[in-house]
Amino acid sequence: MLIGDSIGNAYIYNVINGAFLKKLPKHQGEIFHMFDIREKEIIVSAGMDLTIRISEDIELNESPILRVIQIQDTMFSSMDYDRFNKLILLGTNNGSIIGFEIDNGKINDSFSK
Repeated sequence: MLIGDSIGNAYIYNVINGAFLKKLPKHQGEIFHMFDIREKEIIVSAGMDLTIRISEDIELNESPILRVIQIQDTMFSSMDYDRFNKLILLGTNNGSIIGFEIDNGKINDSFSK
């Protein structure tokens, strides 16, 4: 189970017994969305610090950050993963959708109303 809090801490707990497993790299603000991508063994978290952190999901106490995507000039309101195109999709508060490539963090495409 992935848990993020209002001060930027992110944790993984065992869903069966609730045991603490490990801490993820901290954001500088509230975490509003987290998910794992099992086939790539990574965890993606988005925070109000306007960053998306992609961390390696390994068996250590902490998961090293593979990359940080810094969002410029907008607040984001939702995030999902497109498995077919291997994109992190980010919905912004101005109605745009931005697709970031999971392997390098570069913008692949963006759509607006």
